[in-house]
Amino acid sequence: MWLPESMTHLLFAAKQEKLNKAIDFIGQKEEFHLIKVEDQSLKQPRTESKITKLKQQKNDIEKIIDYFGFSTDHIEAEAVKPGEVIREADNFIKRFNRELEKRSEKRERLEKEEFQLDVVAELLSLFPDTDFEIQELFEGQYFNMEGGTIPLGDRESLEDVEDVEGFYIFHSAPVKESLPVLIFYSKDEQDRLKRLSNRIRFTKTDKFYDFTGTINECKEEVEIEFWEINEERTQIQSTILDMGEDGRENLMTLNKRIETALRELSWINKMGRTKNVYFINSYIPTSSTRKIKKEIDADDDLYIIEEERIQRDSEKAEGTPIKLKNPGFISPFESLITTYGVPSYKGIDPTVPTMLTFLIMFGIMFADIGHGFVLFILGIGMGLFKFLKNYSYYLTYMGLSAMIFGALFGDFFGSHSFHPLWFSPFENVQQAMLLGLYFGIFMVSTGFLLRIVENLINKDFEELFLSAEGIPGFIFYISLILVLFSTIKAHPGNIIYFEIALTMLAILVIALGRPIKEAITSGLEGETLLESMVEIIHISIAVFSNTLSFIRIAAFNVAHVILTLSIIKIAGMFGGSSTGGKLSMLILGHFMVIVLEGLIVFIQTLRLEYYEFYSRFFITGNLPYKPVKIK
Repeated sequence: MWLPESMTHLLFAAKQEKLNKAIDFIGQKEEFHLIKVEDQSLKQPRTESKITKLKQQKNDIEKIIDYFGFSTDHIEAEAVKPGEVIREADNFIKRFNRELEKRSEKRERLEKEEFQLDVVAELLSLFPDTDFEIQELFEGQYFNMEGGTIPLGDRESLEDVEDVEGFYIFHSAPVKESLPVLIFYSKDEQDRLKRLSNRIRFTKTDKFYDFTGTINECKEEVEIEFWEINEERTQIQSTILDMGEDGRENLMTLNKRIETALRELSWINKMGRTKNVYFINSYIPTSSTRKIKKEIDADDDLYIIEEERIQRDSEKAEGTPIKLKNPGFISPFESLITTYGVPSYKGIDPTVPTMLTFLIMFGIMFADIGHGFVLFILGIGMGLFKFLKNYSYYLTYMGLSAMIFGALFGDFFGSHSFHPLWFSPFENVQQAMLLGLYFGIFMVSTGFLLRIVENLINKDFEELFLSAEGIPGFIFYISLILVLFSTIKAHPGNIIYFEIALTMLAILVIALGRPIKEAITSGLEGETLLESMVEIIHISIAVFSNTLSFIRIAAFNVAHVILTLSIIKIAGMFGGSSTGGKLSMLILGHFMVIVLEGLIVFIQTLRLEYYEFYSRFFITGNLPYKPVKIK
């Protein structure tokens, strides 16, 4: 809980024909963090072509799923053989697309026919209801007729030619992006008709010339054909939907199998191989080692090559994946840690101190029983939704902390309606500032102590005994605090002199410790002495700026009280004479305080953790623990 979980390096092997069984084993266990095998004597698996093919197939499958508007079903993943998945997907996609394309082409053909019928219907609508034969209009005694469309965007060009002598042009309502047009022209104007047609981009509608009989009969025939096409198109669309529904389960299963195959190939890419054997390089939690080794030993197809528990002070610790392990009620705060960075395998897991100090600081700054109760209830409500459960812990804990400090400071929705159990920061600002200062000293001191523990874990005795980040730096900070405190309190001079002596001793160790060690062991270099001097200046500025930053805890508490009192005043001034008006203003005001100031206080608390507390001890790691999973 205070350290990242101990990890064990495990190198094991599987025969080529049993590779799928090995992949199923590591995927089902969900405890193996795979590392690429770096061995020049081993071959790298050739998976690029399979990965490329599977990605293309996944894209094709997802296009089909999107085409039918299917939502993704939850399907349990199982180990697969990528080669088999590729063949299965290839056969399914080709067969499915071939059938879909055949039906879609038929539907598109009917849609084109329907468009032409639309145009014909519009052209016929230009004629009155009559029993006049339409063929006599196509080739009349004096005039001929042409029916077709022009692009809707060329409507203006049509106006330019409507008055051309020898031509009579009529048009109806647009059909999609086309304008149906009838042209009547003299029999001897064929050449001019071609030039005019080109000018307005006129296209004949062939379907129009297929109709015979009277105008009324043509209109009736169009109606019948519309009904027949619509019925046929509906049937085809229905068969397409049925086809999708029938293949839905196969589509979803195949999509999941392709995802699993891609995941497995990414694992295989990290392996090394000989002609017949694959080598799997991994890290597992030490607590699971005995159980996993027992299962591997019992399997004739898996062989353990190397096993090593990684010591925190070893060189291999740098490349070891980091797994944080905390009780369930604390683990949500791990996300605050990982947002800053992954703690090193060599370092402290700061989840517990972060949770405690974060809640204390938030509670002091946001101290109010009423506001805290609202956050607490919101947290409980969010916990009812699975996807919000982790976030609900924050609100619940912060609400409880705000309620506790609200009782200690005597705040309830901004009113001081009861005597505080401790003191009122609003009425005693000096004591509140001292509280922030003392808490800052506690936080910085805790950071020093955690760094000292890290040095002991890593057996870094030079850093422990000679560095400003180790024991000398801690003594310098504490002794200087004591000097200031003793001076203010007018303690006896011998106590102050002793504290000053401690401070000077710490400075001398930081300034000369490493240079003297270097001079004795390998010869002194000027850079080391200069670095030690810079280190003294840095720690002198850093620790006190870190400490003073915590005074903002008191400042935000006072600001919170002032803001809530202002809400009460504003409600009294602008809420009107009615109780309902004042209550509405109070509810709105307190809601704004809870949301806006709650967010600001959260950010400020996080800032104090990251920049003032973590800067004292946090060692950033390189590799978060990510076990491979089939599911």
